[in-house]
Amino acid sequence: ACGFCVNPYVFRKFRTISLENIARDVSYRDMDALGVVDLNMTADRGHAIRVAKLLEEIGGLAWAAEMTLASLDDDELLEALARGGMTEAYVGLESINPRALAKINKGFNRVEDYLRVIRKLQDHGIRVGCGMVLGLDGEDRDFYRRWLDFLEASRMCYVTPTYATFVPGTRAYDALKGAGRIITDDLRAYDGLHPIFVPDGMSLDE
Repeated sequence: ACGFCVNPYVFRKFRTISLENIARDVSYRDMDALGVVDLNMTADRGHAIRVAKLLEEIGGLAWAAEMTLASLDDDELLEALARGGMTEAYVGLESINPRALAKINKGFNRVEDYLRVIRKLQDHGIRVGCGMVLGLDGEDRDFYRRWLDFLEASRMCYVTPTYATFVPGTRAYDALKGAGRIITDDLRAYDGLHPIFVPDGMSLDE
């Protein structure tokens, strides 16, 4: 898991929902637009394909889900998701800086593949939105100009930028705390809207 994620501490067991239960839950809908609540829908590739085929059989659905961009560099999976009615994918890109990604244990995000895979989704009629993290180590003022250039080139439909927020109990927090870089332990500031540590390549004002 990524170095800043709390999910491994909260959800200690990987689980999937049976196709029968998914079909039951979908039958309760009062509209044909759905949001899949799953931290990474494609973590189990085979199950994701089976779910997509089920939703294709139900038909008439448009839905969005969260998953890794790397998992979508898979033509069979992508075709199944598109046929099943997926119209939007949310992906946690976090950064376009490989060094920054490695530091937060997200080296599986291959920056050199971002635009190509995003374009594949768009060619299948799937919109892409992403999460980006501000203030990671290895970034500087010039980085953000390149970051904006990338976002424009990608033609993604939206981006959710948040400050790097490493909560107590995560490996990243412990490392920063040990280095004296955490500037507040007030958990009210740990909302992604406030910087909580001093980055290594910029001042807090920058």
